[in-house]
Amino acid sequence: VASGALGCVERPACSASLGRGIRRQGALCEASRALPAARGVARRVQSCTAVDTPLALLSQWRASRRSQITPAVAMSWARTDSWPRGKDADFVFQHVNLVGGRPTVWIYFVDSVNNWARTCLARLLFQKVCDNTFSYTVLLCSAGCLPAQPGEANKEQSVSWSTSSEPGLLVSDLETMISYTPDRFEGEHVFKSYDVIVAVDESARQKVIAAAGDDEEAARSVCTLADFIDVCGEWPAGVGGPASGMSLDELKQHTDLPAAAGEAAAVALDALALSAAGLERFLVAQFPASRREELHPDLIPKGI
Repeated sequence: VASGALGCVERPACSASLGRGIRRQGALCEASRALPAARGVARRVQSCTAVDTPLALLSQWRASRRSQITPAVAMSWARTDSWPRGKDADFVFQHVNLVGGRPTVWIYFVDSVNNWARTCLARLLFQKVCDNTFSYTVLLCSAGCLPAQPGEANKEQSVSWSTSSEPGLLVSDLETMISYTPDRFEGEHVFKSYDVIVAVDESARQKVIAAAGDDEEAARSVCTLADFIDVCGEWPAGVGGPASGMSLDELKQHTDLPAAAGEAAAVALDALALSAAGLERFLVAQFPASRREELHPDLIPKGI
């Protein structure tokens, strides 16, 4: 740092040698007093520079959006009536643990009816991540489609791209997707039965929030899947390897899930898998430590 920035003051010369010594001592004292302030400025400059990077700004934006559903997630973990809720409630009774009733969060994936294959794929990838981390014992999900809007064509959609582009998916996964029939989204039922509603893209999120009307509590339980794309610091296990060849930082630049069409299908699937894994990690991270003893000792999720 230049001496002027440190606040050094020129002193009048006394004698040649004595004056040099006085000036040197004075400069050192002034410098020592100014260094903490200079370091503080440097830290602030460095901090501002780090926050202003595109990925850092995106990360802050997503964290803000995720924080909107945090109260709903916390309330869900605190509930004791998780069993009877959700379309796939029979799944819970097939996996009763030795300890007894456990805290459970029900997730509902929703997308446009024209994207029903993507909706089923989001649910499937989330389940595969949960199977790998043992969180399938506390995170349960269903999927549904928004009804077609007036003037919107109801297109038949093929799911053949899902297995050809994503090496982590098997033929049995494709069969699972085809056999699963998404619900028709009905706001009154969904908001009452599910804890977190995950729209697969921003357009679907806006429609779901509109369906909530004046129910602010219901609207605060709605999020977008891409809000979780940067939660994982590494490629998640259980969904195979990335198919697009893009780095994690490149995938995390997406603010919404890209359309799964043509050459972009591999990118869309990688973003979908990364987001689904981030959703699982986010939800498990909110699990209250006070309820850990209620879980089966051999089936405690890895993130708890």
